[in-house]
Amino acid sequence: MNSNVPNSHDEQPPRHRSGMVATVLILTVLIGSLVVVTSQAHLGKKASVSTSIDHSQTVQSPLGVYVGSGDGSLFKLDAQKGQFLWRYKTQGRTIPAPATVANGIVYVGSLDGSVSALQAADGNRIWQYKTQSAIISSPIVANGLVYAGSSDGNLYALHADNGSPLWHFHPGALNTITNINTVVVINDVVYGSSSDGIAHSYLFALNAHSGAQIWQQQITNQSFTDPQVFNGVIYIASWAIGQEGGPDSTDSYVYAFSAKDGSQIWRSEKIANFILFSPTVVNGVVYIGSQDSYVYAFDATNGSRLWRHNAGGTITTSPQVANGIVYAGVMGKDVATTASRTNDSTQPQGSILALNAAKGSPLWQHSLQNYQGTPIIVFDSVFLVGSEDDFVFALKASDGSVIWQYKDANAVAGVGSNAPITVAP
Repeated sequence: MNSNVPNSHDEQPPRHRSGMVATVLILTVLIGSLVVVTSQAHLGKKASVSTSIDHSQTVQSPLGVYVGSGDGSLFKLDAQKGQFLWRYKTQGRTIPAPATVANGIVYVGSLDGSVSALQAADGNRIWQYKTQSAIISSPIVANGLVYAGSSDGNLYALHADNGSPLWHFHPGALNTITNINTVVVINDVVYGSSSDGIAHSYLFALNAHSGAQIWQQQITNQSFTDPQVFNGVIYIASWAIGQEGGPDSTDSYVYAFSAKDGSQIWRSEKIANFILFSPTVVNGVVYIGSQDSYVYAFDATNGSRLWRHNAGGTITTSPQVANGIVYAGVMGKDVATTASRTNDSTQPQGSILALNAAKGSPLWQHSLQNYQGTPIIVFDSVFLVGSEDDFVFALKASDGSVIWQYKDANAVAGVGSNAPITVAP
């Protein structure tokens, strides 16, 4: 089960992300990560994970907003007013995915290949563990362990108190380099996904304490997002792996697999363009956004489409659902077809869309200057989002109006940030 760790210190994402990275850099100023501004993706979506937001909290409560910056830093803001609290700098160029907060400790991965544990109160580092390549997924905390996937092809289990390694696991063939997406831990089982970028993706289940494989499934010519697990079912989305010399394909799907043995329960209809982020599952409905400009809702039991809504622009993030409303970040068509950070003085105009969760009918759509597809995180009556010009916004979920905004003055000019956000004490 344990594999030899490849000796690669390359900060670049693995090959299976290359197509996605190019797409996302052009379309969304993200950097090769299944980034979610939820903590991941993570807003009430993972059991045994201390990353979800207590929906009884409001923006007036003593919460912190943890944001990844384009200079490779993680910084914390006061959630009530958006005031700066502290900043922690990594050696990576950026923070690709949301941090995880558990028991007063912040766990964050970096493109420098490190997992760091920080004091939530002041940002001081407690420990750091270095893998052999970039970490572009969120560390997940359960059972006194931190589970972190690396682009060196391994999932690591580290002791949460001191960062010492317990085990590591490499899915697929040992001679392939895969990236491990953000995992889910439920009832002492780790559910994870990875792709080799050449031909295969893997879905696997492990014993959370020993790392022993329980089962593994393989899908051909599709690259997996992060998994989501509910009621014994794993929900995951995919997009086509490009083949050198072959025809271009953007075919994407949503899948449901049995958490017990990994057998496929259903696969959705073909979606015409990339799905880069994990589905959101709420009240028996699977919600997904696509670069084909649609927000989709599927029946979680059989995969039949319930509705779809044309948002008028590219969607490269996971929809968020709260209080019967689906929220999605929408890139304007001019943004989706123009490379970011050019000398063009025109400011791209994106928007935040709110839909009725049951019917898919639009409730409101609020424009947001310089929004280029970064994910949003919703809690109670507030959602947070980052923009291309290095602002973080707290917006009213009722209409998208601004509560507060914060400018990240330390961000590197000309370097976009995917602004992964976590909200926690």
